[in-house]
Amino acid sequence: MAGGVSIRIVVGYHPSHHSKLDGMISCLEFLLSTRKNCVILGDFNMPHISWPSLTASDSHCKKFLSFVTKNGLTQHIASPTRLMPDNILDLCFTNTNILRDVRVGDLFSDHKLIHVTLSVKNRTKKVTKEIKLFSKADYASINYLLSNTDWVLRFSSLNADGMYENLLSFLHELIACYVPVKAINTLSKRHSAEILKLQKAKLNVWRKEGNSTNYKNKSADLKVALIKEERRVNDEKLTNGSVKDFFKFINSRYKDNQEIGTLKNDSGAPINCDSEKVELFSDSFSKIIMSNLISTKELRN
Repeated sequence: MAGGVSIRIVVGYHPSHHSKLDGMISCLEFLLSTRKNCVILGDFNMPHISWPSLTASDSHCKKFLSFVTKNGLTQHIASPTRLMPDNILDLCFTNTNILRDVRVGDLFSDHKLIHVTLSVKNRTKKVTKEIKLFSKADYASINYLLSNTDWVLRFSSLNADGMYENLLSFLHELIACYVPVKAINTLSKRHSAEILKLQKAKLNVWRKEGNSTNYKNKSADLKVALIKEERRVNDEKLTNGSVKDFFKFINSRYKDNQEIGTLKNDSGAPINCDSEKVELFSDSFSKIIMSNLISTKELRN
């Protein structure tokens, strides 16, 4: 978290150009399945990809390039990071416009340094809201004031609407005086008791054993539990029948990001111009709509 913005920074390493890609791609796709801004950095050893044209000349690079385009990632390194031969092996990907600047620096061992600057504020703003703790209210004082109020005198000069507004005002005053409030951080996620127990167990194992097999097993158990909890919470929000909860869920998933990554047209050429992207989307939607209309017409006939 930086400046109130959630950022997931992933550092990866693919040791050899001819090593299998399935495990790394599966891991990266899991890490990208989040609402956070993602930045992926590392030495991926993909020398046969032309990033300006989004083309590749061998099967390994084509597979990795397919992963990049399918996940809407933008690759920002444009000059060689390893010399003799000159290749762009160290890469920087983002899934949003979180990147402010990236540059290739001086030679460090056999690779060059990559300097990345993100578009975030230096200070983190804590977002809080107040909730009323009705379970801890002073109901004895509230009942005393309600039972000792001269309601006839209070409502004597009011019509029905005035009485209702006066009563509401009085109740709000009582709530403000006798119901305590608590400030909560809206950015913090509250987990179930099962998740908290697994987190505590994982931390205890780390302190005693470090990166042991037992620690890895605890981490895997926690990961599975977190995925199940997220799925259960989402299912409840989508199936409880509440329109308010449904749109609240949609808004929580909405990213205020106007940037669309590089697209490819039917011939495989990369599209970076916004106006060309609009035309590409328009043509694609038109083809789908026409196809549906033709199918509907054929069914009717």
